[in-house]
Amino acid sequence: MGSILSIPVHGNRDLPKGTLKSILKDADLTEEDLE
Repeated sequence: MGSILSIPVHGNRDLPKGTLKSILKDADLTEEDLE
């Protein structure tokens, strides 16, 4: 079974940089993976 990752809902606001980095770290991804 795969991993479960919770992503907070921020509406129309940008994600704070620390929040995005934390999500990427939890998902074992890098910023380059998003490009």
